Amino acid sequence: MDDFYENAYQKLQAAGLTRDQIEMKARIGGYDISTCILEEARTGQYSTVVVGRRGERDAFFTGRIAMRLVQKVADQTLWVVP
Repeated sequence: MDDFYENAYQKLQAAGLTRDQIEMKARIGGYDISTCILEEARTGQYSTVVVGRRGERDAFFTGRIAMRLVQKVADQTLWVVP
């Protein structure tokens, strides 16, 4: 998991962000991923949520998590990107 975070940091820094602009959070437990994202977006009062469109099964249009977020996100902007 440490490799995943370091790789993510490197990609974000290559896109022009600094480490102090990046905050990564991980939640361990029985939550559904889309539920965790929705909860964090609401409690964190984020104005925009950005997720990838393809899930673990390489769905053509959108994965399960992105589709649930499309259905449930309210009062925020949702970007679903390839």
